[in-house]
Amino acid sequence: MFRLFRPTYTVHGDTRQSRVFWAEFTMMNGVKLRESLKTRTWETAWKVAQAREEALLLEQARNAQKSPQTRRRPRDGSKPSPAPADPSTAILDQLQPILAQALAQAISGLLAGQLPQAGGKTLRQACNDFLRTLKATRDKSTFMTARSALKRVLEILGRDRPAESITQAEVIRLIERLKAEKLSARTINLAVSHLARALGGTVRSLWPSIRKLKENTDAGRALSDQEIRRLLEEADRLAAGQEKLILSDSRRGEWTQTAGPRGVLLPCFLRLLLFTGMRSGEAKTLQWRHVDFQKGLISVPGTKTDAARRVIPMHPDLQRVLETHKAWCEERFGEIRPEWFVFPAGSPAPNNPRKPVSDFKHGWETIRERSGVQCRMHDLRHTFISRLAESGVPEVTLMELAGHVSRSMMLRYSHPRIEARREAVQAIKL
Repeated sequence: MFRLFRPTYTVHGDTRQSRVFWAEFTMMNGVKLRESLKTRTWETAWKVAQAREEALLLEQARNAQKSPQTRRRPRDGSKPSPAPADPSTAILDQLQPILAQALAQAISGLLAGQLPQAGGKTLRQACNDFLRTLKATRDKSTFMTARSALKRVLEILGRDRPAESITQAEVIRLIERLKAEKLSARTINLAVSHLARALGGTVRSLWPSIRKLKENTDAGRALSDQEIRRLLEEADRLAAGQEKLILSDSRRGEWTQTAGPRGVLLPCFLRLLLFTGMRSGEAKTLQWRHVDFQKGLISVPGTKTDAARRVIPMHPDLQRVLETHKAWCEERFGEIRPEWFVFPAGSPAPNNPRKPVSDFKHGWETIRERSGVQCRMHDLRHTFISRLAESGVPEVTLMELAGHVSRSMMLRYSHPRIEARREAVQAIKL
């Protein structure tokens, strides 16, 4: 028997977890052995551990066969006759070189990323098997990211083709196709990496000539007061039904939605991001039990890291917006329960408070188009952090409010706006 784990260790007082998996083997005699498997992926670690366990059991059996047998010395003082040869020992001696060579090849192949190929499977079946393993061993956000990436890969390469038929030239064309769709380098790299893992290998082992695209390390930008005002004004107009929602589809093109008010959740949602610096995923999964109107606090459940779980005081303007939004939800659903979501699911209008809203894509694109502000929704978080940094908030407090785990990560987000830089330069007197 064996179990997989990643050991923890301490460096300068900080507790860290090993990136590679280890295995603890329990032998037949109760002895426990621990060894590094030298791999970061759970699937590879499991297969290496299985191969290693077989090698240990074989070695233990062979040692048992070689243990000396005690024989009584004859009364005449002569040496005892040798023990009769055990036929199983001869068989083991013959099989040992063969098994050792096969085992060495298997382990070296696994550590190099050459997992057993998905022979006989379609590409859809290989991807589904990989996603099931990922869902059982990783967090939800990792699984959702992989599923989204592989969905587009299947649409381009074909679902029912043999999994082993994917060539390097096809992967290169896949990358070019995703580039043409204006996907980020990060998204494309993830799609190719997940495809390789679904096929039982790595990008390097399956397609040696393919290199990762250079990813953008720019954390984003902070918005100006005028840009924020234009975005919120357009969000209010869309929710009131004064603007038509712009929709788009790769097959149907672009059209407008005129059936009543749309994007009714966006005015409150965008203000929540601006006043708290919450990530979009954190805000979508926010429940009413996380909002304490009496104390004026929001308990962020956290969806990314342990440090993401935090408590943020509510700005008075945000509290008024949330109270108005709560009254709207009570009128629409008849009541408010603690486990219900602040931003409920439903289309074209919210209708299920037991599930969180999944997407603001069309509404957000419409607001950006009408306001003329080119930004990402994540830039609202940048704006919050940058404003705190400019106002002189201590670094520790800023990290606690933002939910960052390191100072280097915090510095990526809290770069000052150009207005603050101009004021700093103009303050110089010579």
